[in-house]
Amino acid sequence: MKISVVTVAFNAAATIADTLESVARQTHPDVESLVIDGGSKDGTQALVEGFGDVVAHFVSEPDRGLYDAMNKGLRRATGDYVAFLNADDYYAGPDVLAAVADTAARTGADVILGDTVMLSAEPPHGVSRFYSAAGFRAWQFRFGHMPPHPSTFVRRDLLLRLGGFDLRYSISADFDLMLRLFRTLKPRVVHLPKTITVMRGGGLTTQGLSSNRKINQQVAAVCRDRGVWTHPAIIWSKYAAKAFQLIHRPDDAPAGWSPRVVSTPRSGR
Repeated sequence: MKISVVTVAFNAAATIADTLESVARQTHPDVESLVIDGGSKDGTQALVEGFGDVVAHFVSEPDRGLYDAMNKGLRRATGDYVAFLNADDYYAGPDVLAAVADTAARTGADVILGDTVMLSAEPPHGVSRFYSAAGFRAWQFRFGHMPPHPSTFVRRDLLLRLGGFDLRYSISADFDLMLRLFRTLKPRVVHLPKTITVMRGGGLTTQGLSSNRKINQQVAAVCRDRGVWTHPAIIWSKYAAKAFQLIHRPDDAPAGWSPRVVSTPRSGR
């Protein structure tokens, strides 16, 4: 069972080696790594080329932003399942893709949802949130909730049927894609209770109150366009639920666990 991992990058030299190293360490034997770079000028290309034995497809050219790059990767992917691992995030351990493949083989799932650990953007970059997909249901989209995108694995044919990411939504196209996937195709979804991805804080969708306001406005627009009734107050209420993520501990975390600390900020892509 082939798993395609699409990594999009722009001036990500500070972090992309960690990302690709985490892919290279996977024990699952059939992994396709694709890197779509937006024409970086900071040495990203040289770093990616250093992983030539890992990266099956590398493109470096101008694009129309994050989701355009993701669409390019999706169109080039050949795996049974596709995941999107940003150039400043990394897999939590060498066995995560093997666990995904095993879950897919045992359950026949169309979508596999894993959990994500989020690191603080401020030194010493410790764990700030545990973002679990446990218990996620489609009705939660009206609250602005979605599964953790970096730890979501979807059958490639389903993503292609949906046409990929809608570029009208510059910062919430992942929310839109997940909403359409769940509501339109009604896939078989399985939660894998395992920390899959470590996500650094400070990126496009984790930049504070101003960013949250813009995201929530666009989430409301997505819901309106897709026929899902909601209200701004309903969407803002999701932060009460997120407070639990500040204290929740992953079930698979051993005593004294913390992810590898990396002191570099997100690339801002």
